[in-house]
Amino acid sequence: MALTLDEAVAQLGHRLSPKRRSAASRLRRLADPAAGSALLDALQREVRDARTWETQYQMVMALGACGHRPALGFLRDLARRPFEATMVYVALGDAIVRLNTPEDTADSLRWCLDSGTPMLADGALRAVAMQRLSLDMATIDHVLDLLSPLNPNDGLRFWAAAAAAGWTGPQVSTFPDGSSGSNSVRTSTPRSSTTRPTRSWAAGSAPRSGPEAPRAAPVRGRPARHTSAALPRRCVPARHLSSPSLAAPAPRTTPRP
Repeated sequence: MALTLDEAVAQLGHRLSPKRRSAASRLRRLADPAAGSALLDALQREVRDARTWETQYQMVMALGACGHRPALGFLRDLARRPFEATMVYVALGDAIVRLNTPEDTADSLRWCLDSGTPMLADGALRAVAMQRLSLDMATIDHVLDLLSPLNPNDGLRFWAAAAAAGWTGPQVSTFPDGSSGSNSVRTSTPRSSTTRPTRSWAAGSAPRSGPEAPRAAPVRGRPARHTSAALPRRCVPARHLSSPSLAAPAPRTTPRP
């Protein structure tokens, strides 16, 4: 049975972190503003223990989903703190953008981008993409000026590329790969079937390109047999590794006659 609103709020005070995390995740799905105050109180207690970063992540995301704007100041304060688990920054950036008014979206996004914390910027861009927020031309240029120098495969560009589908401007047509044309915004490049590496099953060998090695032909008049003993060591099922038939022969203790 899924927790009700009241049950989830009560469970935020459970002594076990997984239980608190489950309650926060439930409140995130419910997205009921009535849970905002309890979530903020729980988060203020939770951040004292760096080990429970997963629970902190869910509580921050739940605050954003519930739209509890009184938490905005505390979340910005947390964004300035050092976190060993950088995923907390992703939740903070996401929630900070969600909790701002539409008029302040551009300012909150710029604040996250200029913070010097890449994961905070990643969360903010994720919120923009997921909510399909519209940005003014100056903010779009600011985002692209910041991201364009990065490697095309840099993960920070992912959510910006997703959000750019609804953007307009001269720089959008050349983002993220620097080429021009309507197909310049893409998420992946298809692999060529001729250069796809084949898997090598030989123990300790590296993958190689090209066609697979031909298989040995079966003996005429006898069907091919595939037994675990005939397979390379890497392919032998684990349950057969201790089989006496595969073990090395025991040394002779008596001389040959």
